[in-house]
Amino acid sequence: MKPKKAPGTFGRLSGVGKWITVSVTTVAAIIGLLVNAHALGLTSWLPTLGISVADLAARRVRVVPSTDTLRAIGDTVQLAATVTDARGATLSGVDIVWSTDDSAAAAVDSLGQVVARGSGTAAITASVREHRSSARVTVRQNVRAVKLVNDSVVHLAEGTTLQLAAQALDGRGHAVRGREITWASADIAIVAVSAGGLARAVGPGRTTLTASVEGSSASVTAEVVLTAASVQLIAGAEQRAPAGGRLPQPVQVQVSSRGGRPVPGATVAFATVGSEGGAEPEKSSTDKNGRARSTWTLGAHAGRQRLLVTVEGLDSVLTVMVEADPIPVNTLVQLARPVAGGTVATKMSEAVGIRVTDLSGAAEADVPVLWTTVDGGSIDPQAPRTDSLGQAWAQWTLGPKAGKQRARVQVGNPRTMPPFTITAIATANSAASITVVSGGGQKGRAAAALQHAIVAQLVDRDGNAVAGGTVRVTALEGEVEDSAPLADAKGSVRIRWTLGHKAGVQALELSLGTGAPVHVMARARALAPANVALGSLPPAGTAGRALAKPVTATVTDVYGNGVPDAPVAFMVAAGSVSPARVMTDSTGRASTRWTLGTKSGEQPLTVTVRGTSVNATAVVRAVKSGEK
Repeated sequence: MKPKKAPGTFGRLSGVGKWITVSVTTVAAIIGLLVNAHALGLTSWLPTLGISVADLAARRVRVVPSTDTLRAIGDTVQLAATVTDARGATLSGVDIVWSTDDSAAAAVDSLGQVVARGSGTAAITASVREHRSSARVTVRQNVRAVKLVNDSVVHLAEGTTLQLAAQALDGRGHAVRGREITWASADIAIVAVSAGGLARAVGPGRTTLTASVEGSSASVTAEVVLTAASVQLIAGAEQRAPAGGRLPQPVQVQVSSRGGRPVPGATVAFATVGSEGGAEPEKSSTDKNGRARSTWTLGAHAGRQRLLVTVEGLDSVLTVMVEADPIPVNTLVQLARPVAGGTVATKMSEAVGIRVTDLSGAAEADVPVLWTTVDGGSIDPQAPRTDSLGQAWAQWTLGPKAGKQRARVQVGNPRTMPPFTITAIATANSAASITVVSGGGQKGRAAAALQHAIVAQLVDRDGNAVAGGTVRVTALEGEVEDSAPLADAKGSVRIRWTLGHKAGVQALELSLGTGAPVHVMARARALAPANVALGSLPPAGTAGRALAKPVTATVTDVYGNGVPDAPVAFMVAAGSVSPARVMTDSTGRASTRWTLGTKSGEQPLTVTVRGTSVNATAVVRAVKSGEK
C-alpha cells in the first residue's frame, strides 16, 4: 500500500497547475474556433465584438510603393497595403490603420491616400494589429511659375528706390520657399536692379524688370518719371526797391528731380506774406527747363519782405527775401531820447538811439541801419536793423576832440534816404600837461612887473584845452599875483610876474600837482645907476709913469646889480687916463690906464656916470724915482 502524501505546498501547486492548464486549453480552443469561425458558421457574431477574423489571421503587412516623391503642395499618391497570413495567403477585409509621422509634410487618409502638405519627408505606416509596414514619402516642390507681388506697372520717381518682391510657385500654385529669385533690368540706364530686387530709378523712361528662379520667370514694366525733389532760386535774389515799388528783376526758380534733372510741367505757387505786396502770376507751370518766374510788387512798409515759393508734391518751401527801402515822403527818423554827451575818447554812459516811423506814427520794423562817426571815435550798433518798435540803438565812443561831435545814421538805402545826424558834446578829460603859449623869455627891470603876462594853456592827454583847471604857480624869484589861477573856457591861464631884485635869468614854475613842472624863464635888467665904486688903488706910484694895474670902476643900481652899458668918464687933475670914457661891461665894470703926473704929491682921479650925479674919487701919491 502506497503511503499517503501529506497535504501542503505541493498540493496547492498542483491545484494552480491544473488551473493554468485548463486556461491555456480554453484559450487555444477559442482561437481555433475563431480561425475556423467561417467553417463553423460563427462569423455572424464576431463583428459585434470589434474583431475581424482576417485581422486575427494577419501575419505580415506590405506597403507599395515603398518610396515616392511629390512635386507640389496638394499632390497625392495612393499607397496600397497587402496583408498576408502565416501561409502567405492574401487576406481580404483586413482593418488597416494608416498613419504619418510628419503631418506637416504629408497627411494620409483611412484609404492610404497621401496628400503633400509641405516640404519634408514623412513615414506613412499601415498597421494591422501589431503588424505594420511603412513607405517614405518625400515632398520636394518644383518651381513651375513666378508670381510678382508688385503691380503690373511699377512707377518710380527718379532717384528713388523700391524693393521688388516675387514668389516661386509649384505646379499647383503654392509658394515654394527657400529658392533664390534673381532680378534683372532690360535697361539699367532707366532702372538698375540688384540681384535681390532693390530697384533704383536712374533716368526717365520705361523698361522691363524680370524675376527668375529655376528656369521660370515673370516680368513687370517699370516706369521712371521726373518728380519734383527740390526747388532753388536762380534769379531775383538780394534785390531791393522802394517800398511799394516793383522789383527790377522777376523772381525765377528751377524745379529739379532727385537726380538733378529739370522737371517740366511742375506747378509752382508764389505767395507773399501778410501785407508784403503781391506776385504776378501767383501760379505757374515750369517750362521745359524746369523754370518758373513771377514779378513781385513790394508792400508799402519798409524792411525785409518775403515771398514763399511752393511746388506741388514737394513738402519744402523756398523763401525769397528782398529789401523794401524806406522813402522820405513816408518815413520819419527821430531821436529815441536826448543825447547825454560825455568825455572825449570814452564810451558814453548811455546808448544813443533813433526811432523810425511812417508819417502816421506806425513803427517801421526790420529796417537796416548803418552807424558811422564823423569826428573820430567809434560807434557800435546793438543790432543791424530796427526792432519791433522801430528803434535802433548804438554805443558811441567819442573821438579825442573836445566840443561838438557828430554821428551819422543811414536808415535804408542812401540812394533814397538822406542820413540822419546825431550831435553830442564831448568834454575834455582832466588836465594832463601845461603848454606855455606866450610871455616866456621876456626881459624886464629887476623888481618890476614884466610888460606882458605869462599865458599858459592846460590840455588833456589828447591835446584838448581843459577849462576850469587849476595851475599851481611858484615864482622862484620875484612874486606872482595869483599862485593858483583857474583856466578860462579855452583852457588858458594868465599870470602876472614881478621879477626879483637880482639881475639875470629868473624862473617861474608851473605845476598841475602831478608830473614834472614847467619852467618859464625871464631876464631881469639892472636899474638905473645908483652907485659907482673904484677898485683898490696903490697908495703911491712913480710920478710920470702908469700905475701897474688898470683902474676899475663898478657901476651898480640900488640893489647892487652891475649896470651894463653905463657911460663912465675918468678925469684926473695931473697925468692922463686912457681911455677917458668907457662903457661898462655886462657886469657893470669899466677899466682905464692911469699915468701919474710928473710932479710929486697927491694926485686925484674922479669917475662919473654920465647923465647922472653918481661919482667917486680916489687919490694916489706920486713920488719921484728913488724917493720913498
